[in-house]
Amino acid sequence: MKQMETRIRAYAIKHSQEVGDFITDYQHLLQLAIDEIWVRIRWVEKPVQPKHKIQGVRYTARRLVPILPKEGSFKHHELREKLKESWSHAVH
Repeated sequence: MKQMETRIRAYAIKHSQEVGDFITDYQHLLQLAIDEIWVRIRWVEKPVQPKHKIQGVRYTARRLVPILPKEGSFKHHELREKLKESWSHAVH
């Protein structure tokens, strides 16, 4: 199978827009989204079989497994609305 070659080009375009505040606001918005998702993570303790069996030693290991929120109402409505409230720029 022949591989396709991908080229990415970047150009410097002169403009008079101040984008520093926009980037800082976007970083704050991303951190808010991460914090909101982090609060909603549910942790479940699950037993794990040991990888190496040592003769005469019996133990069970337990690990915490994160369960991320998957319901559509959270992702598409609650989270979006909360992020829109704190975003002062256009939302489209």
